[in-house]
Amino acid sequence: MMEDEDQTHCQKLTQWIKDRGAILNKIELKVLRPGHRGVIASAPISKDEEILFVPETAIITLKKISRIAKMSRIGIKMQDPKVKLKMKDQCILAAYLLQETWSKKSYWKVYLEALPKKMGSFPAFFNKQKREEITN
Repeated sequence: MMEDEDQTHCQKLTQWIKDRGAILNKIELKVLRPGHRGVIASAPISKDEEILFVPETAIITLKKISRIAKMSRIGIKMQDPKVKLKMKDQCILAAYLLQETWSKKSYWKVYLEALPKKMGSFPAFFNKQKREEITN
């Protein structure tokens, strides 16, 4: 059931990104196993063939969202000089994503719904041993 729901989110995200001008040529977003997504080839790809173009309208960048995120309730708290953050840019991005998650009319709704519910496979959340394994 969860895999079907994840695949539905992948299909909606694919359509959403194409509606914004993305080109996905001979590739598709797929659920590889529960909680793990990937981009796979759907046909043979020639050398130097363009297979992916993502327009800026479909990309969340720190530059685009920094001002908005800093004005959020969370963003205001993060700017307090007493608050010490190790990864400030990631915190600003997280604040923006949280703010957008709460908004029922968010431009990013389809993207946010497609994100994995658990982030255990995301390197930023690896413990020291796991990080060493992937760097060696």
